[in-house]
Amino acid sequence: MSFALAVGVGAGAGACRGCDETARGVADGGAATSEAETSILVDRFDAPGLDATKWAFVREGDMREAAVSTRDGKLWLEMETVGATPGTMKTVGVRTAKAIDVGRGAVIELTLYWDALELKALARAGIAVSTDGSGRAPMSLTEALMFECIGLPDPKVSRFQVATQRGGNFTQIEGEGWPERRGRPIGRLDLWLYLDSKQFALKEAGREVVRREGYGFAMERVYVYLTFASAPGYPMRGVGFGNVRIRPALLSDWTKSN
Repeated sequence: MSFALAVGVGAGAGACRGCDETARGVADGGAATSEAETSILVDRFDAPGLDATKWAFVREGDMREAAVSTRDGKLWLEMETVGATPGTMKTVGVRTAKAIDVGRGAVIELTLYWDALELKALARAGIAVSTDGSGRAPMSLTEALMFECIGLPDPKVSRFQVATQRGGNFTQIEGEGWPERRGRPIGRLDLWLYLDSKQFALKEAGREVVRREGYGFAMERVYVYLTFASAPGYPMRGVGFGNVRIRPALLSDWTKSN
Protein backbone atom coordinates (compact mmCIF):
# COMPACT_ATOMS: atom_id res chain seq x y z
CA MET A 1 0.00 0.00 0.00
CA SER A 2 1.27 3.48 -0.79
CA PHE A 3 -0.02 6.92 0.06
CA ALA A 4 1.69 9.35 -2.27
CA LEU A 5 1.51 12.68 -0.51
CA ALA A 6 3.96 15.52 0.14
CA VAL A 7 3.87 18.82 1.98
CA GLY A 8 5.75 22.08 1.87
CA VAL A 9 5.42 23.69 5.30
CA GLY A 10 5.86 21.54 8.37
CA ALA A 11 6.41 18.33 6.41
CA GLY A 12 6.13 15.20 8.52
CA ALA A 13 3.53 12.70 9.62
CA GLY A 14 0.41 12.92 7.48
CA ALA A 15 2.21 14.85 4.75
CA CYS A 16 1.34 14.32 1.15
CA ARG A 17 2.62 14.34 -2.41
CA GLY A 18 2.66 17.63 -4.24
CA CYS A 19 2.31 19.91 -1.21
CA ASP A 20 4.70 22.83 -1.12
CA GLU A 21 4.38 26.17 0.60
CA THR A 22 3.52 28.73 -2.04
CA ALA A 23 2.44 32.10 -0.74
CA ARG A 24 0.71 33.21 -3.90
CA GLY A 25 -2.01 35.69 -2.93
CA VAL A 26 -1.49 38.84 -4.94
CA ALA A 27 0.86 37.78 -7.73
CA ASP A 28 -1.75 37.80 -10.48
CA GLY A 29 -2.52 41.51 -10.56
CA GLY A 30 -5.27 43.81 -9.37
CA ALA A 31 -8.25 41.43 -9.73
CA ALA A 32 -6.48 38.69 -7.80
CA THR A 33 -5.40 41.18 -5.14
CA SER A 34 -8.98 42.35 -4.68
CA GLU A 35 -10.26 38.78 -4.47
CA ALA A 36 -7.63 37.83 -1.92
CA GLU A 37 -8.32 40.89 0.20
CA THR A 38 -12.06 40.19 0.33
CA SER A 39 -11.78 36.46 0.95
CA ILE A 40 -11.04 34.18 3.87
CA LEU A 41 -9.42 31.62 1.56
CA VAL A 42 -8.79 31.45 -2.19
CA ASP A 43 -7.08 28.58 -4.00
CA ARG A 44 -6.95 28.10 -7.78
CA PHE A 45 -4.53 25.15 -7.44
CA ASP A 46 -2.24 26.66 -10.05
CA ALA A 47 1.02 25.98 -8.19
CA PRO A 48 2.92 22.66 -8.38
CA GLY A 49 1.73 21.47 -5.00
CA LEU A 50 -0.85 21.98 -2.30
CA ASP A 51 -0.49 25.04 -0.07
CA ALA A 52 0.04 23.63 3.42
CA THR A 53 -0.80 26.98 5.00
CA LYS A 54 -4.35 26.49 3.69
CA TRP A 55 -4.95 22.73 3.76
CA ALA A 56 -4.35 19.62 5.88
CA PHE A 57 -4.82 16.04 4.78
CA VAL A 58 -7.74 13.68 5.31
CA ARG A 59 -7.53 9.93 5.07
CA GLU A 60 -9.53 7.03 6.48
CA GLY A 61 -9.51 3.34 5.63
CA ASP A 62 -7.04 1.03 3.98
CA MET A 63 -6.26 1.49 0.30
CA ARG A 64 -3.61 0.14 -2.02
CA GLU A 65 -2.62 3.60 -3.25
CA ALA A 66 -3.84 7.15 -2.72
CA ALA A 67 -2.76 10.53 -4.06
CA VAL A 68 -3.57 14.16 -3.36
CA SER A 69 -2.07 16.42 -6.02
CA THR A 70 -2.56 19.62 -8.02
CA ARG A 71 -2.46 19.81 -11.81
CA ASP A 72 -4.30 21.67 -14.56
CA GLY A 73 -5.65 24.17 -12.03
CA LYS A 74 -7.42 21.49 -10.01
CA LEU A 75 -7.01 19.62 -6.75
CA TRP A 76 -7.06 15.88 -7.51
CA LEU A 77 -8.14 13.26 -4.97
CA GLU A 78 -7.46 9.71 -6.18
CA MET A 79 -7.17 6.19 -4.82
CA GLU A 80 -6.99 2.52 -5.71
CA THR A 81 -8.93 0.14 -3.46
CA VAL A 82 -8.27 -3.23 -5.12
CA GLY A 83 -7.60 -5.69 -2.30
CA ALA A 84 -8.80 -3.30 0.43
CA THR A 85 -10.82 -4.58 3.37
CA PRO A 86 -14.40 -5.17 2.20
CA GLY A 87 -17.45 -3.57 3.71
CA THR A 88 -16.28 0.00 4.37
CA MET A 89 -15.82 3.12 2.27
CA LYS A 90 -12.27 4.50 2.00
CA THR A 91 -11.77 8.28 2.08
CA VAL A 92 -9.04 10.66 0.93
CA GLY A 93 -9.14 14.45 0.85
CA VAL A 94 -8.22 17.71 2.49
CA ARG A 95 -9.64 20.07 5.09
CA THR A 96 -8.90 23.72 5.78
CA ALA A 97 -5.77 24.11 7.89
CA LYS A 98 -7.63 26.42 10.27
CA ALA A 99 -11.21 26.67 11.47
CA ILE A 100 -13.21 29.34 9.65
CA ASP A 101 -15.63 31.72 11.36
CA VAL A 102 -19.05 31.34 9.71
CA GLY A 103 -21.16 32.63 12.59
CA ARG A 104 -22.00 35.91 10.87
CA GLY A 105 -22.21 34.40 7.41
CA ALA A 106 -19.83 32.99 4.82
CA VAL A 107 -20.01 31.54 1.32
CA ILE A 108 -18.02 28.60 0.01
CA GLU A 109 -17.68 28.58 -3.78
CA LEU A 110 -16.10 25.74 -5.75
CA THR A 111 -16.31 23.47 -8.77
CA LEU A 112 -16.51 19.69 -8.42
CA TYR A 113 -15.32 17.84 -11.52
CA TRP A 114 -17.44 14.73 -11.07
CA ASP A 115 -17.20 14.05 -14.80
CA ALA A 116 -13.52 13.15 -14.33
CA LEU A 117 -14.70 9.94 -12.67
CA GLU A 118 -15.28 7.26 -15.32
CA LEU A 119 -16.30 4.53 -12.85
CA LYS A 120 -18.88 6.31 -10.71
CA ALA A 121 -20.55 3.35 -8.99
CA LEU A 122 -20.00 3.15 -5.22
CA ALA A 123 -18.14 6.46 -5.15
CA ARG A 124 -18.96 9.81 -3.56
CA ALA A 125 -17.35 13.23 -3.42
CA GLY A 126 -18.20 16.63 -2.07
CA ILE A 127 -17.99 19.21 0.70
CA ALA A 128 -18.46 18.72 4.43
CA VAL A 129 -18.30 21.31 7.20
CA SER A 130 -17.69 20.41 10.83
CA THR A 131 -16.39 21.82 14.10
CA ASP A 132 -14.28 18.63 14.29
CA GLY A 133 -10.82 19.10 12.77
CA SER A 134 -9.58 15.56 13.38
CA GLY A 135 -9.16 14.89 9.66
CA ARG A 136 -11.29 11.75 9.52
CA ALA A 137 -13.96 10.91 6.94
CA PRO A 138 -17.08 13.11 7.30
CA MET A 139 -19.22 10.22 8.62
CA SER A 140 -16.62 9.60 11.36
CA LEU A 141 -16.47 13.18 12.64
CA THR A 142 -18.24 14.28 15.81
CA GLU A 143 -20.79 15.98 13.58
CA ALA A 144 -20.89 17.13 9.97
CA LEU A 145 -23.05 18.85 7.39
CA MET A 146 -22.40 17.09 4.07
CA PHE A 147 -23.04 17.96 0.41
CA GLU A 148 -22.15 14.98 -1.78
CA CYS A 149 -22.41 13.65 -5.31
CA ILE A 150 -23.04 9.91 -5.20
CA GLY A 151 -22.47 7.37 -7.95
CA LEU A 152 -25.21 4.84 -8.71
CA PRO A 153 -25.07 1.35 -10.27
CA ASP A 154 -26.18 2.83 -13.61
CA PRO A 155 -22.97 4.60 -14.78
CA LYS A 156 -24.95 7.18 -16.75
CA VAL A 157 -26.60 8.76 -13.71
CA SER A 158 -25.70 9.98 -10.22
CA ARG A 159 -27.49 11.86 -7.47
CA PHE A 160 -26.77 14.75 -5.14
CA GLN A 161 -27.36 14.48 -1.42
CA VAL A 162 -27.47 16.95 1.48
CA ALA A 163 -27.27 15.34 4.92
CA THR A 164 -26.11 15.73 8.49
CA GLN A 165 -24.62 13.26 10.90
CA ARG A 166 -24.07 13.60 14.60
CA GLY A 167 -22.46 10.82 16.58
CA GLY A 168 -23.00 8.51 13.63
CA ASN A 169 -26.74 9.27 13.42
CA PHE A 170 -27.42 10.08 9.77
CA THR A 171 -30.21 12.42 8.60
CA GLN A 172 -30.87 13.05 4.91
CA ILE A 173 -32.15 16.55 4.16
CA GLU A 174 -32.25 16.37 0.36
CA GLY A 175 -31.81 13.24 -1.76
CA GLU A 176 -33.34 14.15 -5.14
CA GLY A 177 -36.15 11.64 -4.62
CA TRP A 178 -33.89 8.61 -4.27
CA PRO A 179 -34.68 5.71 -4.47
CA GLU A 180 -37.96 6.44 -6.28
CA ARG A 181 -36.06 8.58 -8.78
CA ARG A 182 -33.19 6.87 -10.55
CA GLY A 183 -30.73 9.74 -10.59
CA ARG A 184 -29.62 12.16 -13.30
CA PRO A 185 -26.58 12.79 -15.49
CA ILE A 186 -24.10 14.87 -13.47
CA GLY A 187 -20.85 16.25 -14.83
CA ARG A 188 -19.21 19.42 -13.60
CA LEU A 189 -20.90 20.92 -10.55
CA ASP A 190 -20.56 24.64 -9.75
CA LEU A 191 -21.58 24.97 -6.11
CA TRP A 192 -22.25 27.93 -3.80
CA LEU A 193 -22.84 27.13 -0.13
CA TYR A 194 -24.00 29.80 2.34
CA LEU A 195 -23.56 29.21 6.08
CA ASP A 196 -24.15 31.15 9.26
CA SER A 197 -24.79 30.15 12.87
CA LYS A 198 -28.50 29.54 12.25
CA GLN A 199 -29.02 28.41 8.67
CA PHE A 200 -27.52 27.20 5.41
CA ALA A 201 -28.42 27.28 1.74
CA LEU A 202 -26.97 25.67 -1.38
CA LYS A 203 -27.02 26.62 -5.05
CA GLU A 204 -25.97 24.43 -7.95
CA ALA A 205 -25.18 26.38 -11.14
CA GLY A 206 -27.17 29.32 -9.73
CA ARG A 207 -30.24 27.20 -8.88
CA GLU A 208 -31.17 26.97 -5.22
CA VAL A 209 -31.18 23.32 -4.17
CA VAL A 210 -31.96 23.61 -0.47
CA ARG A 211 -32.33 26.19 2.30
CA ARG A 212 -32.78 25.24 5.91
CA GLU A 213 -32.70 26.72 9.40
CA GLY A 214 -30.98 24.80 12.17
CA TYR A 215 -28.26 22.15 12.16
CA GLY A 216 -28.86 20.17 15.31
CA PHE A 217 -25.40 21.26 16.50
CA ALA A 218 -23.43 24.48 16.92
CA MET A 219 -21.98 26.07 13.78
CA GLU A 220 -19.74 29.04 14.56
CA ARG A 221 -16.18 28.04 13.64
CA VAL A 222 -15.86 25.14 11.20
CA TYR A 223 -13.38 23.22 9.10
CA VAL A 224 -14.22 22.77 5.44
CA TYR A 225 -13.55 19.27 4.07
CA LEU A 226 -13.19 18.30 0.39
CA THR A 227 -13.27 14.52 0.10
CA PHE A 228 -13.50 11.57 -2.27
CA ALA A 229 -14.66 8.14 -1.07
CA SER A 230 -14.63 4.76 -2.79
CA ALA A 231 -15.81 1.27 -1.99
CA PRO A 232 -13.21 -1.54 -2.03
CA GLY A 233 -12.28 -3.31 -5.22
CA TYR A 234 -11.76 -0.41 -7.63
CA PRO A 235 -8.71 0.54 -9.72
CA MET A 236 -7.19 4.02 -9.44
CA ARG A 237 -9.93 6.62 -9.82
CA GLY A 238 -10.71 10.06 -8.49
CA VAL A 239 -12.24 13.51 -8.83
CA GLY A 240 -11.07 17.08 -9.16
CA PHE A 241 -11.96 20.26 -7.27
CA GLY A 242 -11.28 23.75 -8.55
CA ASN A 243 -11.86 27.48 -8.07
CA VAL A 244 -12.20 27.31 -4.29
CA ARG A 245 -13.09 30.55 -2.57
CA ILE A 246 -14.44 31.17 0.94
CA ARG A 247 -15.60 34.70 1.72
CA PRO A 248 -17.71 36.58 4.28
CA ALA A 249 -21.29 37.18 3.13
CA LEU A 250 -24.80 37.90 4.30
CA LEU A 251 -27.67 35.68 3.18
CA SER A 252 -29.42 38.66 1.58
CA ASP A 253 -26.34 39.42 -0.55
CA TRP A 254 -25.84 35.77 -1.46
CA THR A 255 -29.50 35.39 -2.50
CA LYS A 256 -29.11 38.22 -5.03
CA SER A 257 -25.89 36.84 -6.51
CA ASN A 258 -24.99 33.85 -8.71
